[in-house]
Amino acid sequence: MAGKMDQKTIIVLAVVGSLGVLSAILGFSAEGTKLTSWDVVCYYGQCYYRAKPARGLGVCAAIFLIIAQIIFAVVGGCCGCCNSLAIPSEKNRIIGVVCAVGSW
Repeated sequence: MAGKMDQKTIIVLAVVGSLGVLSAILGFSAEGTKLTSWDVVCYYGQCYYRAKPARGLGVCAAIFLIIAQIIFAVVGGCCGCCNSLAIPSEKNRIIGVVCAVGSW
């Protein structure tokens, strides 16, 4: 039988997961609205580009991912290496740091 998670863990996972899904949706939307060759209009040697929301959507997606990373790092205690209450083993500390660096 699986162990029960405490309420704090469930809330953090829900918030971080929701921010991840939201940033993925915004990223895919940004990719779908990127500038194409049909959006460029040239008059008398000057090129004009129509405004597209791709940059704004991409920036919002990145901001949501950064917020999710910060929440996870703060609540998780910096991969277990910053938490002064429980000193992790050397192996667990290395694994935590590698996972944190890989997630960025």
